[in-house]
Amino acid sequence: MKKKVLYICEATAGGVRKHIIDVLDHIDTSKYDMSIIYSEIGADEVFRANIDTLKKKGIQLYSVNNFVNHISLFDDLKALYQIVKIIKKVQPEIVHCHSSKAGAIGRLAAKICRINQIIYTPHAYSFQNQTLNKNKRNAYIFIEKFLGKITTLTINVSEGERQYAIEKNIVKEDNSVVIFNGITSNSISVNPIQNKTIRIGTTMRMEIQKDPLTFVEIAKRIVEKYSNVEFIFVGDGQLKEELYKRIRMYKLEEKVKLLGFKKDVIDIVSTFDVYLITSLYEGLPYSVIEALSLEKPIIATNVTGNNEIVIDGYNGLLFEPMNPEKGAEKIEILINNRTLMRHYGINSGKLYEEYFIIENMLDALDKIYHNVKPSSKRIEPVFTQAVQSFF
Repeated sequence: MKKKVLYICEATAGGVRKHIIDVLDHIDTSKYDMSIIYSEIGADEVFRANIDTLKKKGIQLYSVNNFVNHISLFDDLKALYQIVKIIKKVQPEIVHCHSSKAGAIGRLAAKICRINQIIYTPHAYSFQNQTLNKNKRNAYIFIEKFLGKITTLTINVSEGERQYAIEKNIVKEDNSVVIFNGITSNSISVNPIQNKTIRIGTTMRMEIQKDPLTFVEIAKRIVEKYSNVEFIFVGDGQLKEELYKRIRMYKLEEKVKLLGFKKDVIDIVSTFDVYLITSLYEGLPYSVIEALSLEKPIIATNVTGNNEIVIDGYNGLLFEPMNPEKGAEKIEILINNRTLMRHYGINSGKLYEEYFIIENMLDALDKIYHNVKPSSKRIEPVFTQAVQSFF
């Protein structure tokens, strides 16, 4: 007898969308009867392009028009009403909510419908954003605490995210687990850096969380000193015009290329020599995992999520968020030492193979859906062994 699992996800874009699509594309439909409630407004073109494929696989899709990412009492109540109706129609054994907004409305709807197994994956908590004012952060924490009481299990995508939630009394040791995001292996061959021009790139949304303006500030500092370096930015978002404005102001049009949104970024990332991520907070970024799979050295902000897959001095270097001077310093280290650049890249590949393949993620989810809590996997032991062997 197949288990009925209902996914609820408002933000079907970026990393959350990739997670949903990857799981639904690879999950064993002979064991699971899968359905998903999503927002047409929050869906990006990659999700929309996959709708027919998901339907052909037998996955039921339900679009809720009032499912919006901002707080709106009218829309939220209407979405709650629609989601309750869908849950009663589907009658799932498991409701699995993804991201903060779906986690709020979806868990409430599941509780109203008396679902026994309510699972939540936040993909980074909103209150992790240290730039939020105190009142907003406290409000988000209060909401997560309340909803945590009706949640069977929280799946955190990084140990740092989980520990942060434990410290805030949102989850406990016994009702939370870490499952790292995983991706399929790519077939692109990895070649050592040979170009005269060093390409430093990123693939991220042009949103406040990702702090793309710091990316431009770092680029400015580097290209002023090095003529053989160019920067590539793949992504789109609300800060797009601000980025263009900043690039024009600094006259960086020839050195900083904004490629916009791309459906498949692997081919582009394969041309990078260094991957740079400037986010203010993360869950566990898929973009960095993709860079690991391509054996790229990583320069990243030292925030939860990033600092779990970028191990300072092993597969990359960390710097404090919103600090372009320090970010530029870290990049200079690699520009001036291509041997170290390659060494970090090789170690990125090792971390990917050990922790971030999709089979690991699916196996852990399968256990949870059958009421078996998997053990959380930590990266530190591999790092320790690797460092010891290197020295």
